[in-house]
Amino acid sequence: MEVEKRVYVSDDKKVWVFLLVFSLVVMAIGVYIGFIKSAGYVKTTGVVVDHREETRYDSDLGTNQTYYYPIVQYIVDGVEYTGTLDINGWSALGEEVKIQYDPDDPSKVHSYSPLVTILIFVVAAPFFVLALIKLIKSKKKAE
Repeated sequence: MEVEKRVYVSDDKKVWVFLLVFSLVVMAIGVYIGFIKSAGYVKTTGVVVDHREETRYDSDLGTNQTYYYPIVQYIVDGVEYTGTLDINGWSALGEEVKIQYDPDDPSKVHSYSPLVTILIFVVAAPFFVLALIKLIKSKKKAE
């Protein structure tokens, strides 16, 4: 008669695996936001000239929420462009903001904020390292 061998994963280990994968996904999003989305884009400054107001229903709050997206003007090769940034937030009219545009189509613009990428890594990396250490220690205990 053959004995079936089963390996059970403790709930504690499942939590660390989840944390490891989750922090890895968050860091991948940071890489996308900071590097891949901006690949080939040129950094410059723009001036906030207006805001686009967007109202959406928030089912969690059960109410409408208003979002403000800065509209900026910027100059590329002597041509003035106007574009709406992809971030929700209020910037004062006339405020200079860092932006990036596509050199092949300067009308394509988005915000430039390395702080977001850095913040994502500062928050996610310690969880990734902690989960990795815990999983390595639990594997050594099992052996």
